[in-house]
Amino acid sequence: MSESTKVLIIEDLPTDAMLVEHEVREVLPETSYLVVETAPDFLAALDSFQPDIILSDYSMPQFDGLTALKLAQEHAPDTPFIIITGSINEETAVACMQAGAWDYILKERIMRLGQAALAALERGKERLEKKRATEALEQSETLFRSLFEQHAAIKLMVDPVSAVIVNANQAAAEFYGWSREQLRSKYVFDINTLPPDQIRANMQKAAADKCVYFEARHRLANGEIRDVEIFSSPIESSGRIHLHSIVHDITGRKEAERALVTAKEQAEAANIAKSEFLANMSHELRTPFNGIMGMMQLLQTTPLDAEQQEFVAAAIESSKRFTRLLSDILDISSFEAGKASLTMSEFNPAEALESVLDLFHLRAREKGLDLDLTVDPAMPRSVVGDVARVKQILFNLVGNAMKFSDRGAVHVRLIPLSAAKGGDLRAMFSISDTGIGIPDDKLASLFKPFVQVDGTYTRSYQGAGLGLSIVKRLMGMMNGNGCVESEVGQGTTVHVILPFTLPARDAAKTAHAAVPRVRKEHLKILLAEDDSLNQMFMTHVLKKLGHAVTVANNGQEAVDLFQTRDFDCILMDIQMPVMTGVEATQRIRSQESEAGSQKSEDGDRTSAKGHRTSGTQVSGLIPPPSPHTPIIAVTAHTQPGDREKFLAAGMDDYLGKPVGIEDLEKVLKKIQGDKWS
Repeated sequence: MSESTKVLIIEDLPTDAMLVEHEVREVLPETSYLVVETAPDFLAALDSFQPDIILSDYSMPQFDGLTALKLAQEHAPDTPFIIITGSINEETAVACMQAGAWDYILKERIMRLGQAALAALERGKERLEKKRATEALEQSETLFRSLFEQHAAIKLMVDPVSAVIVNANQAAAEFYGWSREQLRSKYVFDINTLPPDQIRANMQKAAADKCVYFEARHRLANGEIRDVEIFSSPIESSGRIHLHSIVHDITGRKEAERALVTAKEQAEAANIAKSEFLANMSHELRTPFNGIMGMMQLLQTTPLDAEQQEFVAAAIESSKRFTRLLSDILDISSFEAGKASLTMSEFNPAEALESVLDLFHLRAREKGLDLDLTVDPAMPRSVVGDVARVKQILFNLVGNAMKFSDRGAVHVRLIPLSAAKGGDLRAMFSISDTGIGIPDDKLASLFKPFVQVDGTYTRSYQGAGLGLSIVKRLMGMMNGNGCVESEVGQGTTVHVILPFTLPARDAAKTAHAAVPRVRKEHLKILLAEDDSLNQMFMTHVLKKLGHAVTVANNGQEAVDLFQTRDFDCILMDIQMPVMTGVEATQRIRSQESEAGSQKSEDGDRTSAKGHRTSGTQVSGLIPPPSPHTPIIAVTAHTQPGDREKFLAAGMDDYLGKPVGIEDLEKVLKKIQGDKWS
């Protein structure tokens, strides 16, 4: 029973009242009691105390149980009423029960009182619930009729079997333009423009499920078609199952959605145009800048006094900063356009880290900083991932550590976090510095684009604030994560955790790598470049390195020269007049393929003369390999994916403008070692 049961006792003798309370408390320990003796007190208690059960003595000097029972019937008819008496004859008991008593208990059998009270309370609860349910049903039906008739929403009552519109409210009549009587003479097919089979399927689903939502187009009396959404649920009415359907006019929303789709398509087109514009601008900026930076590098190799050397070094450093800023802006644009991608390959993570640190050793010496690297011995020597993106992350983080540290050291650590399971590995790169640190209130905005810890006009450190934003985007692309620990004035540590896979060992590849190569000291190089300043720079550099250079002013000239001369490699610009570098490369590869097929046929004929048998190669009669001239893309197209696109077009390597002399030398050394033969 409820813990808040209230018991009202009508008794003139305190001892008897205590006895009654004792017996009831045995079965209802958590109850509250009130004892009254007179009729006025009883009526007042009914109003203020509001008992759950009434236990009344039958015979009292000023009040009797039968009178109390009649008052209870008038003021609290649903409250259980039990009469308790010391002596009662059969006629009196019958009169009490006929008057509405729920039970009567002789005082000599007072031990029955507890169970009788429990039973009376249960019966009272059931009676009250039935009464409430009946009242609720009556109210619900009245309310439903009222809501259906007067509700502002469009409502239809539909027979799911015949599809007849059984009823319609006034809002439906106003929306469709037919009277309620006219609507009750129509079928759903008359207003719904969906195919009949689909309409029947929707009604069957609505009848089977509790509530179904679907969209349609409804026809009005004037022939106008409106977009609607329909919420339909089964309801019993007049002994039959009907569908109670609420209809909302969503024509305006649908028009807004269509406008939004159009706007989205326009925005996507604008985004593509922006990306194309940035790519073209990148090319237009990098091409002349390659000439400027190249001339500065050439000037640096000539006899200069100390002041001139300082001027040239400053100009080259400024050029590098400009190039990095341009690359960062293009990276951010690629991320926003959804064009950034990963290129997976096998690489040594420790060597990748060392190659990044090599770029900072000179700056570390100039600032008096220690720059060191620790690689955990458990770290695998080879993993599969996007080495270029990994280097980009590390370059930005180490660069930041160097920028904001004027004393102490920058320490880089590489450790594996988990053992290889199923070929997977997670590695953590930690970059610690002893720099200025980062305030706690700046950490939240640290990885946002164009944000720096010191954003004032008088800030001490240069930069556009793009590096860490790019790091965050790259970590997300690679399914990695990171965190920052920092203390103002003490330094910062950035932890980056990246997932890799472990490569399958390839014995054949290892054996091939061990074959000694013949080094070519002097190369015959075809330079395909339409910009005169870049022609001058590249020609001077290549000749200084001891190589012979032939210049082609466009892709067609490059193809023509390739057909008439023998070159060790081709440095191919991409954007050229007459024929692009990609088209020229494809023409050259096609010619090589044809030449290779011809040589193979000649070799077969020679072998046949030597009695070659199928599947067996006669000693000394090896067909010559297919010709392959290394083609290196030298281009201002440096957006993510450009390198892969050019390699897929048949090129062997890639140099982005502005071209550094050291980078050019590295590529030429590969060719001198006959790597692509």
